[in-house]
Amino acid sequence: MARKITVLLVESPPRMHQGLHTLLVAQPDITVIGEAGNGKEAVERVRAHAPDVVVMDLNMPELNGINATERIVAASPETKVVALSIHAGKPFVDDMLRAGATGCVLKENAPEELVRCIRAVLRGDRYLSTAITGTRVAACENPLPARKMRARHAQELFPAAADKGSPEPILYTRLHRPPMTPDLVVRSQLMEQLNRGRTRPLTLVSAPAGYGKSTLVSSWLDTCHYPSAWLSLDEGDNELSQFLRYLVAAVRCISPAALGHTLLMSAAPSQPPVSVMAVCLTNELDQLEAPIILVLDDYHRIRDAAVHKLLVELLRYPPRPLHLVLATRRDPPLLIDELRARDQITEIRAADLRFTAVETARFLKKASPDQVIDAATAEAWTEKTEGWVTGLRLLVLSLRHDSHAYRQLTEIKYSDRYVSDYLRT
Repeated sequence: MARKITVLLVESPPRMHQGLHTLLVAQPDITVIGEAGNGKEAVERVRAHAPDVVVMDLNMPELNGINATERIVAASPETKVVALSIHAGKPFVDDMLRAGATGCVLKENAPEELVRCIRAVLRGDRYLSTAITGTRVAACENPLPARKMRARHAQELFPAAADKGSPEPILYTRLHRPPMTPDLVVRSQLMEQLNRGRTRPLTLVSAPAGYGKSTLVSSWLDTCHYPSAWLSLDEGDNELSQFLRYLVAAVRCISPAALGHTLLMSAAPSQPPVSVMAVCLTNELDQLEAPIILVLDDYHRIRDAAVHKLLVELLRYPPRPLHLVLATRRDPPLLIDELRARDQITEIRAADLRFTAVETARFLKKASPDQVIDAATAEAWTEKTEGWVTGLRLLVLSLRHDSHAYRQLTEIKYSDRYVSDYLRT
């Protein structure tokens, strides 16, 4: 009786093993000798059992599929590695073959093609999924030394701006939180609301211009004990690949090695469906070792349906370490009602952001320290501006540029030039 092909399954999350295990053990010539949930564990099991074939997921914690493949081939040259990929793009396939894999199967085709691939590589053939065969794979017959391969891989993750065809460089100032102004008024009740909401996946701060959305969130992060990342969005982010590049750059300010596969997918010449990219992003965020608060400021600039869909999918089954904060002038199309029904959203709106008379008094004392601010004055200014902090700031600016005597605060009207100009924009 012929010896069965011995297979080690390496896939994350481990619960995904069950389907592949059932598929393989049903074959008369294949036996599954073990399973591993991360790259390091896979290397250890290959050294212990020397399987004929390793079925390797690319997206692995601790040690990714590419680096694990290098080590497996070095430790057990007779073992064949078959890569499982969610995408047929050149960066994935090329790197796995250079690392020593002899086969690559798309996960969506795994039930039909995986068994054929295992048998083919054991015969000494190279096997690629049908969807991959059209992908240009460079220098497959002459794998680069591991050190050179990793150097090239790093260049793909961080492309030089001068290279022809490279994406524009990251503007890192967009990853900085806005500085606090000297007239900042601490909003204790709103801070407490933000703190309570941190256990939910999403906080939405939605109000028109000038209500202090960015200032509130930035000042909260100053007092928060959790790591945080900030991204100020602009019009260029209405393209999914750029949005992801900047999102990865923001998260990497906290976790420098995070979201490697997401970044590669965003740079691929032919991007996979948004749902596939969302799965990859969600899984990689779920693997972060520490909680993270990610702020996307000025989200009202985003109109691209693909970006909205990515966040919808991310919030449908949110990664545990992530708390997402959106600051926006209007509500985004992100199934807000559904999130409310599941108690997965904290909302702060214009009514919450309006200054009370007490807060107005504190603001005016900081903005005009030489003036006497009584309760009547604070109440009058709150009524004039409806608690709109930018209105308060512009009215103070009007006073400072008054060519006549410094008028009483209660006499200032919205007809003043700075306020009128702002309201017209």
